[in-house]
Amino acid sequence: MKKLIILTVAAISISACSSTPTEMRAKAPSQVFSSQQDAKQVASCVADKWDSWVNRFSDWGVVKLEETEQGYSISALKYGPDPDDGSGPKPTTINYLADVENESSGSVTKLYQFMSLNLGKNPFFTAVEECQG
Repeated sequence: MKKLIILTVAAISISACSSTPTEMRAKAPSQVFSSQQDAKQVASCVADKWDSWVNRFSDWGVVKLEETEQGYSISALKYGPDPDDGSGPKPTTINYLADVENESSGSVTKLYQFMSLNLGKNPFFTAVEECQG
Protein backbone atom coordinates (compact mmCIF):
# COMPACT_ATOMS: atom_id res chain seq x y z
CA MET A 1 0.00 0.00 0.00
CA LYS A 2 2.83 2.37 0.88
CA LYS A 3 4.46 1.77 -2.53
CA LEU A 4 1.15 2.49 -4.30
CA ILE A 5 0.83 5.83 -2.50
CA ILE A 6 4.41 6.77 -3.35
CA LEU A 7 3.93 5.81 -7.01
CA THR A 8 0.68 7.78 -7.19
CA VAL A 9 2.30 10.89 -5.71
CA ALA A 10 5.25 10.52 -8.09
CA ALA A 11 2.95 10.18 -11.12
CA ILE A 12 0.98 13.25 -10.10
CA SER A 13 4.17 15.21 -9.52
CA ILE A 14 5.57 14.28 -12.93
CA SER A 15 2.32 15.10 -14.73
CA ALA A 16 2.11 18.40 -12.86
CA CYS A 17 5.50 19.61 -14.06
CA SER A 18 4.09 22.16 -16.43
CA SER A 19 0.98 23.54 -17.99
CA THR A 20 0.44 26.25 -20.52
CA PRO A 21 -2.53 28.57 -20.98
CA THR A 22 -3.19 26.93 -24.36
CA GLU A 23 -3.33 23.47 -22.77
CA MET A 24 -5.65 24.69 -20.05
CA ARG A 25 -7.96 26.47 -22.52
CA ALA A 26 -8.17 23.31 -24.64
CA LYS A 27 -10.36 21.83 -21.91
CA ALA A 28 -13.69 23.13 -20.68
CA PRO A 29 -13.45 25.78 -17.95
CA SER A 30 -13.84 24.60 -14.37
CA GLN A 31 -16.41 27.37 -13.83
CA VAL A 32 -17.90 30.27 -15.79
CA PHE A 33 -19.13 33.49 -14.17
CA SER A 34 -21.04 36.50 -15.53
CA SER A 35 -20.79 40.03 -14.23
CA GLN A 36 -22.29 43.43 -14.98
CA GLN A 37 -18.82 44.93 -14.33
CA ASP A 38 -16.39 45.38 -17.20
CA ALA A 39 -13.48 42.98 -17.67
CA LYS A 40 -10.88 45.40 -16.29
CA GLN A 41 -12.71 45.78 -12.96
CA VAL A 42 -13.20 42.04 -12.54
CA ALA A 43 -9.65 41.16 -13.62
CA SER A 44 -8.09 43.73 -11.25
CA CYS A 45 -10.16 42.39 -8.36
CA VAL A 46 -9.24 38.76 -9.13
CA ALA A 47 -5.53 39.58 -9.47
CA ASP A 48 -5.53 41.46 -6.15
CA LYS A 49 -7.34 38.67 -4.28
CA TRP A 50 -5.18 35.92 -5.80
CA ASP A 51 -2.05 37.92 -5.05
CA SER A 52 -3.01 38.36 -1.40
CA TRP A 53 -3.68 34.61 -1.14
CA VAL A 54 -0.44 33.57 -2.87
CA ASN A 55 1.63 35.95 -0.74
CA ARG A 56 0.56 34.12 2.42
CA PHE A 57 2.89 31.28 1.46
CA SER A 58 6.54 31.98 0.66
CA ASP A 59 6.82 28.87 -1.50
CA TRP A 60 3.62 29.24 -3.53
CA GLY A 61 4.36 31.46 -6.52
CA VAL A 62 3.24 34.61 -8.33
CA VAL A 63 0.17 36.10 -9.99
CA LYS A 64 0.34 37.59 -13.48
CA LEU A 65 -2.23 39.92 -15.07
CA GLU A 66 -2.07 40.40 -18.83
CA GLU A 67 -4.25 42.36 -21.23
CA THR A 68 -5.61 40.35 -24.18
CA GLU A 69 -7.56 41.26 -27.32
CA GLN A 70 -10.85 40.29 -25.64
CA GLY A 71 -10.11 41.48 -22.09
CA TYR A 72 -7.67 40.16 -19.50
CA SER A 73 -5.98 36.95 -18.41
CA ILE A 74 -4.89 36.26 -14.84
CA SER A 75 -2.68 33.32 -13.94
CA ALA A 76 -1.47 31.95 -10.62
CA LEU A 77 1.85 30.19 -11.02
CA LYS A 78 3.36 27.82 -8.49
CA TYR A 79 7.09 27.54 -7.90
CA GLY A 80 8.89 24.56 -9.30
CA PRO A 81 12.33 23.61 -10.62
CA ASP A 82 13.80 25.81 -13.35
CA PRO A 83 12.93 24.04 -16.63
CA ASP A 84 16.24 25.11 -18.18
CA ASP A 85 18.72 23.80 -15.62
CA GLY A 86 16.65 21.94 -12.98
CA SER A 87 17.53 24.38 -10.24
CA GLY A 88 14.73 26.06 -8.39
CA PRO A 89 12.58 27.64 -7.47
CA LYS A 90 10.97 29.55 -10.32
CA PRO A 91 7.28 30.13 -11.02
CA THR A 92 6.78 27.44 -13.64
CA THR A 93 3.38 25.76 -13.32
CA ILE A 94 0.13 27.59 -13.94
CA ASN A 95 -2.31 26.16 -11.42
CA TYR A 96 -5.15 28.63 -12.03
CA LEU A 97 -6.06 30.69 -15.06
CA ALA A 98 -8.93 33.15 -15.41
CA ASP A 99 -9.88 34.72 -18.73
CA VAL A 100 -12.10 37.77 -18.28
CA GLU A 101 -13.71 38.97 -21.49
CA ASN A 102 -15.84 42.03 -22.17
CA GLU A 103 -19.43 41.39 -23.22
CA SER A 104 -22.09 43.87 -24.35
CA SER A 105 -23.56 44.01 -20.84
CA GLY A 106 -20.53 43.42 -18.62
CA SER A 107 -18.08 40.54 -18.68
CA VAL A 108 -17.69 36.77 -18.58
CA THR A 109 -14.98 35.03 -16.58
CA LYS A 110 -13.79 31.54 -17.51
CA LEU A 111 -11.86 29.91 -14.68
CA TYR A 112 -9.50 27.00 -15.35
CA GLN A 113 -7.77 24.82 -12.80
CA PHE A 114 -4.74 22.70 -13.74
CA MET A 115 -5.26 19.98 -11.13
CA SER A 116 -8.21 19.57 -8.82
CA LEU A 117 -7.04 18.14 -5.53
CA ASN A 118 -8.95 20.53 -3.28
CA LEU A 119 -10.14 19.75 0.18
CA GLY A 120 -12.77 22.23 1.25
CA LYS A 121 -13.55 25.59 -0.27
CA ASN A 122 -11.03 26.72 -2.88
CA PRO A 123 -9.84 30.30 -2.19
CA PHE A 124 -9.05 30.89 -5.88
CA PHE A 125 -12.60 29.99 -6.92
CA THR A 126 -14.03 32.04 -4.05
CA ALA A 127 -12.02 35.09 -5.11
CA VAL A 128 -13.31 34.91 -8.69
CA GLU A 129 -16.89 34.52 -7.47
CA GLU A 130 -16.58 37.47 -5.06
CA CYS A 131 -15.17 39.72 -7.81
CA GLN A 132 -18.23 39.40 -10.03
CA GLY A 133 -19.90 42.24 -8.13
